[in-house]
Amino acid sequence: AVEFSKKPAMLGKLTFLAERAAPAAARSAELRAKFPNWDADTVGTLQRAMLENLYREMCHPLADGSEPPAGGDVLLLSPADCARLMSETQAAKKEAIRVAAEEEEERQRKALLEDAVKGSEPGGRPGE
Repeated sequence: AVEFSKKPAMLGKLTFLAERAAPAAARSAELRAKFPNWDADTVGTLQRAMLENLYREMCHPLADGSEPPAGGDVLLLSPADCARLMSETQAAKKEAIRVAAEEEEERQRKALLEDAVKGSEPGGRPGE
């Protein structure tokens, strides 16, 4: 871990995996203390963000209304956190679909207006 202190991204991943695969060894190695420029709160926040992003990636392919994916316990997430992350992920997917539909409607509306303007110009033909 000492060599990783110069590579915080790698140390972050090592810490994340070690705390889940071998929690006692990770604690005794004091991996969180190896980050040269970050205090314990910052490391904790970054580790939590990595954890939640991973679980969101697991939730993303699932259909709306599905149960949260298995594995939350292995990742040391509570059932409430699993349900929250699943709900947030599904809401974000719905919002992305809604925004994409609005953008498509706007694109079609602009295309119709452009066609109408072309048809009303001198020498223009309606319907082109």
